[in-house]
Amino acid sequence: MSAIEVSVEVTPTPYGPRVDIKHRIYKRETEGLSEFQALGLMYHMSDAILQAHPRLIDFVADLVTEILTKDGWSKDTVSYLFSISKWDERMYAAWCLVGEEGREEAERINYKKYQNYWPTLDFFSPEWGVKAREWFEGHSYPVPTEVAQTLFGSNVRPSVLHWRNSNPATPPPASYALILPGRHADDGHPQG
Repeated sequence: MSAIEVSVEVTPTPYGPRVDIKHRIYKRETEGLSEFQALGLMYHMSDAILQAHPRLIDFVADLVTEILTKDGWSKDTVSYLFSISKWDERMYAAWCLVGEEGREEAERINYKKYQNYWPTLDFFSPEWGVKAREWFEGHSYPVPTEVAQTLFGSNVRPSVLHWRNSNPATPPPASYALILPGRHADDGHPQG
């Protein structure tokens, strides 16, 4: 991944915090060229806001949900994507969820000239794609039904296939929330 600088400025207003976030890159922009890259940028920006202002967890959840649902993602899928904290797992999930067309878009980009918002370019390797799918099929995050059906067909039972728990008598959660590990949900007001 080439360098990316993200700056966050929070200004309190009577209507809630005003958050100005900017990013600076040293290559050409890929956000509009690739859904996969746009998700990588969204992770960078949400992480930057929460690192600087952890009390804005609710604001970030609403912002990310609003932006991605306008792009056609469901709220459950957005919550699922942003419940993952490790970059390699984020990359696997995003790669699986953008679908074949999204993967082809990402692979067509010349990353010598254009920005890569992910830690590596491993997604060019067919073996990595297999590893991503294997991770997705066997990981421990609860997967919304529509996400599983997108990947594995309409007959899938994600609560059976994708829920890993040391106590099989415990059912999977019925709802999905935006939780960024290492962050604490609070009143959503900016620090200061």
